[in-house]
Amino acid sequence: MKRKTIETLKKRGWSIEDIEKAEQIIESRYRMDKSRSIPTSNKIVFWTIFVVIIIANFLISLTLIPFLLVLNKTGLDFIIVVIGVTFGIIFTFMMNLAHISRRHHVTAGIIIPIVAIINFVLITYLANVMNSVLQLTEVRQSPAVIGAIYVIAFIAPFLIDMALRKYFGKE
Repeated sequence: MKRKTIETLKKRGWSIEDIEKAEQIIESRYRMDKSRSIPTSNKIVFWTIFVVIIIANFLISLTLIPFLLVLNKTGLDFIIVVIGVTFGIIFTFMMNLAHISRRHHVTAGIIIPIVAIINFVLITYLANVMNSVLQLTEVRQSPAVIGAIYVIAFIAPFLIDMALRKYFGKE
């Protein structure tokens, strides 16, 4: 057990015998699972989902270009919200994996939304350039508005999950 954990347990009134017994239980678990497959498989799942979210986000953004050119504001906003909520749910699942270090959570929590925002802004800008060249419609979509709608829809499932965990005490 880490020294910090031992000190914390001592402060909480644990006896040396109880701490040693806890260490033995933890050690026996590691002896039973010599491969430590649970933490390893969670890391594999985490990084796989991480890469899939980024790649899928880019591919879906590319397919969104025709919609940016022809849909009205309400239809476009609806599609962006559906995409954002879908990726937000996947992101929330990824953040709830056990045995993933805080560093992994922070990395995903920063990189995925930033990549998604940049991606949507670039795709919207590209659609606006295509629109000006092809002169299909008069209304130009704002990259900032589309990015903001996506970010709100993307983060909503995570915030709802956090609120439910806090309200129902599920941790």
